[in-house]
Amino acid sequence: MTGASPVMRVRMKVSAHSESSEDMFSEVAKKRRRLSEYNLAQLSQGTQNNLAMLSHPNIFICDTGASNHSTFSKTGHSELRLDPEVGATIGMTGRAVENKWLVDLKGVFEDKEGNSVLQAKLTNVNYNKKHNFNLISTTRMIKQGWTMKGSKEGIEMVSENGKSKFVFDIKIDTPRGLLFAVRFRRTGGTEVSGI
Repeated sequence: MTGASPVMRVRMKVSAHSESSEDMFSEVAKKRRRLSEYNLAQLSQGTQNNLAMLSHPNIFICDTGASNHSTFSKTGHSELRLDPEVGATIGMTGRAVENKWLVDLKGVFEDKEGNSVLQAKLTNVNYNKKHNFNLISTTRMIKQGWTMKGSKEGIEMVSENGKSKFVFDIKIDTPRGLLFAVRFRRTGGTEVSGI
């Protein structure tokens, strides 16, 4: 699996250390509870090479391979509903994880320092507590008219009209590349952009 992406290797490592999937999910849930008690700024101080931060409910990974946004946490959701087009994704352990729930998440994109950048609503987000990470589908956003540009410092997303933008500015070094992520603080308040 030398060609596996960093996210795939992380998922494989998480599942390889668990005796059963139930043990794995209970350990992930415990880790998420501990992380939600910490300030994200504390997690990233001194280094941005902190894979643990990816288990926080307000951290979303930039994913060019996902066809839809997804989350493991329904915190701050405005509506939980059945997905009329129930589908499954293949997890790194090879088993399918059903995506039968959708949520809308209202919140604020923030920069890595915690400054508010853009109020938004993530719509029709796949929800399953068994997902390992939160993902934002940049290909879905591109299909909706957003543009994407980036460098080794971050990946910027700009709306079609140019009035809305945010940056995946949390860099997490891996042995062979980088993961980019963004803070999306869930608020349940009003939104400016539907994504």
